[in-house]
Amino acid sequence: MELKIILLVRGYLYQMIKQNHNIVIAATVTTILFTLLHGGTFEAGIIPVLNVLTMSLLMTIVLEYSGSI
Repeated sequence: MELKIILLVRGYLYQMIKQNHNIVIAATVTTILFTLLHGGTFEAGIIPVLNVLTMSLLMTIVLEYSGSI
């Protein structure tokens, strides 16, 4: 399930948003969606939420640098 979420958010939505807007908007929108899809982190506290946010932004950087998920 996790891989499908990553592919949906990173592989499709990010690229679609980036075509119509800039990288900052695409990264912001997909990071928000990715974090919301990990709803259980909100119940666990601020540290897990920050981990998901950081990981999402890191994966955006990796995607832009490497051109691949």
